[in-house]
Amino acid sequence: MARVVFICDERLWAAGHPPGHPLRPGRLRDTWEMLQAYQAFEAPNSQVIPPRPATDDELATFHTREYIEAVHRLSRGEQE
Repeated sequence: MARVVFICDERLWAAGHPPGHPLRPGRLRDTWEMLQAYQAFEAPNSQVIPPRPATDDELATFHTREYIEAVHRLSRGEQE
């Protein structure tokens, strides 16, 4: 039987995203509530875990190292 992991925390929809972002807070909350109503998390092979910041190695699965470093620099307030 396949293992199912759902990464969720109410803070994800409480903080929200910029206008026009497809992951609107209400959409995330509604999805969570629907899955709870269908008892999706009660299956023996399912697990709900809280999110955590991705490691650089995990980010490198989808982004170049140069992009990751650029985001780090911008997050520190560097302009270049």
